[in-house]
Amino acid sequence: MRGFLLSLTICLMTLRAEILPMPPDGWPARGSLLVEFSLPDISGTLRAMPEYTQGYFGGPIFELPFVDARLWTSRSAGRTSRSGINFNVRTTEDTRKMQQLSLSRLDGDKRYQLIYTWDEEADTGSAFLQGVPQSDLGHWGADAPPMAVPAEGEGSVGGEMRAGAERVSSIHVHEWKLFDHIVTEAEARDMAKDLPPLSGEGRTIYTRSLALEGLELQSVFETDFSQPLALTHEVDLLEEDRRVRLPESEWVLEGPHATAEIVEDGLRLRTAEPADRRDGHIVLWNTREMPADFLFEYEFTPKNDEKGLGIVFFNTRNPKGDTIFDLDLPPRFGRFREYIVGEIDSYHVSPWATDDTTPRRTANMRKNSGFMLVAVGNDLIGGSGAAPHTVRILKRGGHVQVESNGVLALEYHDDGVSHGPVHNHPGLIGLRFMAHGEEVVVHRMKVWALK
Repeated sequence: MRGFLLSLTICLMTLRAEILPMPPDGWPARGSLLVEFSLPDISGTLRAMPEYTQGYFGGPIFELPFVDARLWTSRSAGRTSRSGINFNVRTTEDTRKMQQLSLSRLDGDKRYQLIYTWDEEADTGSAFLQGVPQSDLGHWGADAPPMAVPAEGEGSVGGEMRAGAERVSSIHVHEWKLFDHIVTEAEARDMAKDLPPLSGEGRTIYTRSLALEGLELQSVFETDFSQPLALTHEVDLLEEDRRVRLPESEWVLEGPHATAEIVEDGLRLRTAEPADRRDGHIVLWNTREMPADFLFEYEFTPKNDEKGLGIVFFNTRNPKGDTIFDLDLPPRFGRFREYIVGEIDSYHVSPWATDDTTPRRTANMRKNSGFMLVAVGNDLIGGSGAAPHTVRILKRGGHVQVESNGVLALEYHDDGVSHGPVHNHPGLIGLRFMAHGEEVVVHRMKVWALK
């Protein structure tokens, strides 16, 4: 490991921001900053602070002349909540562009290690949390000005979390280190080896499989899509964009440009408008109600595993009516907002997720209605090849595990408090594929009830 730019590692035991002096030779064009911090006066987790249930609050983890990292969380008057770390990067035009690391939670009594790396020439930045790479943080837009690293200026670490003029908490920095090179994944992992591992706070990497030992499973549904499909298009349930009839078929396809066709090895789902990010998406529902606790498995092959995003909705229901197709509900047309902050409740997970041609590397789980990020895991599908991929979801009460290709991708324990009651009710299962994936073949689906 290469030496520090500064010969001294400073331990900070105060709760206010402390000066981070400029290195003797100026700020490097390629480098890394490590900050170990905690939230000592937060009881429980950052997501569950009942006295601040609405609005936005946040504070600085570090501030350098060319980038700052701010921890933040926000809640709407409803159930929507979001949190993360924003990296605001100075550009050559003396403006700021933002990178964002989404977080599902942070424990107040846990010590975290954040490493941020930058490369001015390549115009890139990345982050590690507890030694785990979080994302490439590179989604700034093609026309954003490149980053600029000035040689001079002081920085700071730590500070207060504030909601407007009111202090909410503090960011307690225990230690910081500055490196004159980009820290590698192996180095980051080694530096975090004595810290408690992630358990869902950021992109968490697992190595085990689903825990099925001792479970009694009863098959309740299975198809390999080898027979003609009893399917209704959502548009056939509408008149002038208003629901006028309920589906009588086993399957409903949503998205005005979506098509479904039985082919030799399964069900091919296509969009006629892959560039249409509003109406080009595909959502396929099975209309039978699945049990509250279940094991779900499906196998699919995308056209290109590095270009597309696949979601599974489960425990989906209409909390105010009989079905998610009730006539008083608005049409959805495959538009994401209608599924996540609309009239229906569900969990959803994205085990395969790319931004056009860039694997996101994270598999997110959210709770709806409200689009609440509750767990972040590992995308084991994007960039792994176009061979058939198998996803399994095990749901037992508030405990959800998602497995991709035999390895656990994420795990979530719903406490029934932080983001509302557990979705412990029967519901529908649906598959959503974003338009930029163009097409996908679903080979089979199977559901078991947990007895």
